[in-house]
Amino acid sequence: MRKIGVERVLFGTDFPPLAPQPQLEQLLRLPLTTDEKRAVLSGNAKRILGI
Repeated sequence: MRKIGVERVLFGTDFPPLAPQPQLEQLLRLPLTTDEKRAVLSGNAKRILGI
């Protein structure tokens, strides 16, 4: 993610066929800062959508 820029990544899943919890846990285990995780999980989408 850092190679392409954390600000260019959005969290997404194949829910409902697959539960999002395993993917969320994998993302939270990555060696990213709290701010980077927050951006991927919600901040980037909010910025793109203007909310």
